[in-house]
Amino acid sequence: MKSKRLILFEAAKQDLDLDQTNARLNQSGVSEVTQYEYCMWQQSIVPLLQSNMFYYDQFIVTGELSVAGLVQSINQRRQNQVIS
Repeated sequence: MKSKRLILFEAAKQDLDLDQTNARLNQSGVSEVTQYEYCMWQQSIVPLLQSNMFYYDQFIVTGELSVAGLVQSINQRRQNQVIS
């Protein structure tokens, strides 16, 4: 069975709207998302993951990272980068 995060990420990559996303979640036996959750996912989390694929497995597949952990890890990684 797919995790909710994995389904949401796939839906975002396919540019599905809220109703289509919730239909996909229902097919997998996962609870639906609200309009607020959907907007937050589309506007905040997906762009972070797409630009920092290093964290994809930890956040999407294994669920080891929370949203706050994801943002914190990305911020730490950016701070450690040397700007030339």
